Amino acid sequence: MLLLSVWFLTWLAPLALFRLGPLAALPLERRAESLERVEKSALGFIALAPKAMLCLMWFEHPDTQRETKTEPTCSK
Repeated sequence: MLLLSVWFLTWLAPLALFRLGPLAALPLERRAESLERVEKSALGFIALAPKAMLCLMWFEHPDTQRETKTEPTCSK
């Protein structure tokens, strides 16, 4: 599901800016703009799986856990 969602975003997100080609071919600012437009559209569900996975990975990273004081603790 994740790979399928990323594939669709790669090719459909630039269409939100009326551009052809992969998302990576756009400058960074235009990529963000196209992804925001997709999220706000009826196709926003396509962005849900990659966004959820990125959020999970970010919150599980040790640096993030230390910064947010959500480190897992061992209680004995």
